[in-house]
Amino acid sequence: MQTALRRISPSHAPIRVTAVQLLDVQFQQRPRPHGETAWELSWEPLAELPLHNAA
Repeated sequence: MQTALRRISPSHAPIRVTAVQLLDVQFQQRPRPHGETAWELSWEPLAELPLHNAA
C-alpha cells in the first residue's frame, strides 16, 4: 500500500487545520510475559482551540 501511495501525483495535497486539541497524555508501564514490559499510551482531551483563517 505504501508503494501505491507514493506513486500518487502530485505527491502533496493542501490541508486545512481548523483547530488543535490540548491533551493530557499519560504513559503507563505494563507487565508482559517473560519479564518484559510494554508501555500503554492514553490521553484525555482538555481543550479544543479553534484556529481562525488569516486569509
